[in-house]
Amino acid sequence: MNQNPKPDETELRKFALLSGFIVVLLFGILIPWIFEIKAPLWLWVIALCFILWGAILPMSLERIYLLWIKIGIILSKITTLIVLGLFFYLVLFPVGIIMRFTGHVLMRKKHNNTESYRIISDHYPKEDMERPF
Repeated sequence: MNQNPKPDETELRKFALLSGFIVVLLFGILIPWIFEIKAPLWLWVIALCFILWGAILPMSLERIYLLWIKIGIILSKITTLIVLGLFFYLVLFPVGIIMRFTGHVLMRKKHNNTESYRIISDHYPKEDMERPF
């Protein structure tokens, strides 16, 4: 992944449009609808200003874009650790404990005095390997 992307004019214009529409949809429509409150007018003004800024002078948004990308990279590293940690401790760990208590062993390891845990395959005859292809 490119850690320091150099955005072009089209990329910055898309960033401004998408950011403006997300502000409108999330803070101007969705959250007021869920909590049954009136959407403040200033959110719509901010979104419109950002969309117009991206349409008129997209190259001036480069620093904001790069800052946003850096924040996204940092947040992705943090959330990945949190999500994987939660998955391990809430899913894999309890399943392993339950399987251990029930005596279910997925690797078919028997703790006896054998030299190897290898299971000899008896359903493939030697003739199958004479001409493998």
